[in-house]
Amino acid sequence: MSFIRTKKIDGKEYAYLVENKWYKRKVKGRGKGPRQKVTKYLGRVHSFDKVNDVDFYNFKKNQ
Repeated sequence: MSFIRTKKIDGKEYAYLVENKWYKRKVKGRGKGPRQKVTKYLGRVHSFDKVNDVDFYNFKKNQ
């Protein structure tokens, strides 16, 4: 199973694709339970301030 994890470093936010794997018994020094591995760096996350709260239908109607 894969998911996206965000991480804050020096006030900036970055996204990573992480793969989750479950181990049932000891395998090469690993105990039971989940292990997570970063598989890909996705880049910096940019967030924008909300200027006004208008749904899409009303936005298109007013143009």
